[in-house]
Amino acid sequence: MDRKIIDIEDNVILDTLPRQECVECIISHIKNEYAQIECKYDKLSKRIAYHSGKNGKLFLCSSDSKTTKLFKEEFYALIPCIKSFADIAKGVSHESFQRTDRVIHNLKSINGHAIQELENLVPQTDIGNNQNVEYVTNVIRNNPKSAALTFFRIARFNRAMKAEFTVYDKLLHIDNNTLQKQKHKVPDIVMSVLHPFFADFHEKEVYVHVDSMTTKILLDFETFYVALYHLIENATKYVKPKTQITISFNIEDSKFIIKMNMKSLYIEKGEEKNIFDEGYSGIWAKKTKQQGKGIGMFRARKLIELNDGTLTVDAGDDISKVDGVEYATNTFMISMPIAD
Repeated sequence: MDRKIIDIEDNVILDTLPRQECVECIISHIKNEYAQIECKYDKLSKRIAYHSGKNGKLFLCSSDSKTTKLFKEEFYALIPCIKSFADIAKGVSHESFQRTDRVIHNLKSINGHAIQELENLVPQTDIGNNQNVEYVTNVIRNNPKSAALTFFRIARFNRAMKAEFTVYDKLLHIDNNTLQKQKHKVPDIVMSVLHPFFADFHEKEVYVHVDSMTTKILLDFETFYVALYHLIENATKYVKPKTQITISFNIEDSKFIIKMNMKSLYIEKGEEKNIFDEGYSGIWAKKTKQQGKGIGMFRARKLIELNDGTLTVDAGDDISKVDGVEYATNTFMISMPIAD
């Protein structure tokens, strides 16, 4: 049986009719909601029905209904469901929009940072006036350290964009079991995420210490990589300059525990859970005008949960101030099941 459902705002919720002309055919033959006709396209005898009411419109066309009674029963059963179908479709559409919006936001942000890095090294106005390889070569030769730091940052942005596309594809097809969980050494993954951030930590004079451990845990590399990427990216933004970040690994209660301990922007009382909510930016992030769209930490937690883990924060209260900005010792903790 083919159906077409249109909501009260004329949005098509479902349409399995074989051609647009079917709607015109149904309306032209209907007098009392139901009729039986010979289809002019395939010459088959078909039962058709049409309803228009306060919740929308319903079109039915069937050549396989065994009896008129069964056809009418389905028709009258569907009429009260039009609004429910519309509500479900709106919910699915909204969720899909949010998912796409997150990816677009992240990619635009990453691309913007990459463009700015190149602009800082070689201003666009200079390139416009000197469009030749020799000019850019001289800029790099005269600013080797800046060029090296730019290289590190561009490499990080490229990895980030690749990871965004990969994870989006996995989340889009999550029902198809696209997560490829294998045993990995977490310190190796942490180091692979950290390397592209070298320039950012170097600029803030922040030293990062990473423990070693040989225990392997079961996880999907790409989603876990992106979760760590968001955590470390936040660390580069909010860490207190000239301090140390310590990333340690332990086994507690049959769980693999990853802790990232650092002096970073003070997390006000009651914010511990809020910072993982989509769209939320911390109070001090706003005060220092470093807030984003509140997607990074939300995304990190969701990706950790996809790997059967948890992400929490232990917010410190040992407040210290630098130029009026409050910092405290904060510890972000990931708990993961240990592979057999």
